[in-house]
Amino acid sequence: MRTKLQYLLSFILMITLVGNLMSQGVDPGTKNLTHSWTFDDGTANDYVGHANGTLKGNATISGGSLVISAQGQWMEMPGDVINLHAYNEITLEAWYTPTKNANPNFTMLAYFG
Repeated sequence: MRTKLQYLLSFILMITLVGNLMSQGVDPGTKNLTHSWTFDDGTANDYVGHANGTLKGNATISGGSLVISAQGQWMEMPGDVINLHAYNEITLEAWYTPTKNANPNFTMLAYFG
């Protein structure tokens, strides 16, 4: 029982510390990242690697966000620079805000073609 309590308290401490750092706007670092697009500077530039994005259709960047509101809008990234086949595994993380009934046909967040 004591071990479970220690694990629980450790987990709570970790969540509290991470939450505190994130709320202060502290960048957790890029040590384990190979590419990252934050849109904070108003561009589709990769701030970790060199795989700068290209906006397609009427996609825009506004307020630090990539805005796509219809089919035919996306951000294209250079596959030869990202070089996915060189990895054994990847993690794709995306924060997004959906708009009710605005996305009836999209079925994926990313396409690796």
